[in-house]
Amino acid sequence: MVQVFLIMARQMSKPVADYFMRYGKDHPIFRNKVLIPVGRSLVQMATRLRMRNLGLGAPTTVAPVSEAAALEQASDLIQQIVIFGYSVGVFAGYYYYQKANEKETVDFKHLDELKSNFDLKIWNLNRRIDDLESKLKSQSLIPSFLTRSQSESAVPAEPQPIPNAVSSIPFDEALAILKNTPRW
Repeated sequence: MVQVFLIMARQMSKPVADYFMRYGKDHPIFRNKVLIPVGRSLVQMATRLRMRNLGLGAPTTVAPVSEAAALEQASDLIQQIVIFGYSVGVFAGYYYYQKANEKETVDFKHLDELKSNFDLKIWNLNRRIDDLESKLKSQSLIPSFLTRSQSESAVPAEPQPIPNAVSSIPFDEALAILKNTPRW
């Protein structure tokens, strides 16, 4: 897929490079001050690198580069710059598209924290209800049939998970399997 993109980018960059070449031919200042010096320096740098890689050392003199060769090297450089610009633009666009359409995910640790917080709040609320009911009963302000039954009002010392409860949410089952713990 990447190779197809690179071929497409190279084909799209050729008209841009051709535009700069035509512009360089029509405008001698741009050709003489930008394209030809850049092309000549690229040819000379390539020659130096080849000599150094072959182990021959730095060349003492470099052959003069024709305008056509310098313009060709400058054209290739412009083409590569345009390809790089296309690539950066496409990858940046894809990144921002993915960020805009990315859904937030919740991890198991966060869900466990939420569950324990809710269990603690429910436990505290049940304890407060029991305390209020006992105060109202002691003052005979509430009839006994309006209070919760003893099985409902029995608040354990600390909140406990419900043992062997069957969950209708498949997420709880998956969490139990992943953590290798019994279902709550």
